[in-house]
Amino acid sequence: MEKKVQDKFQEIGGQAKVGDQVKILSNGQVGKLTEIRDKRAIVLLGRMPFDVKLNDLVVVKEKPKEKAATK
Repeated sequence: MEKKVQDKFQEIGGQAKVGDQVKILSNGQVGKLTEIRDKRAIVLLGRMPFDVKLNDLVVVKEKPKEKAATK
């Protein structure tokens, strides 16, 4: 079963800064914050840069991988 992107990341909040992994709230995509320009941010999703509002971002971190159950 394939997990959704949202299930792989945990929102940690705080002020986003360049280099952070962030989630775009309006579409749920996770990418890397590469630049901040006034109240806008450039977020790299794969190789595609997206220009989004800074207040539409939340800082996230990858959840630890779940260990397989053992007997």
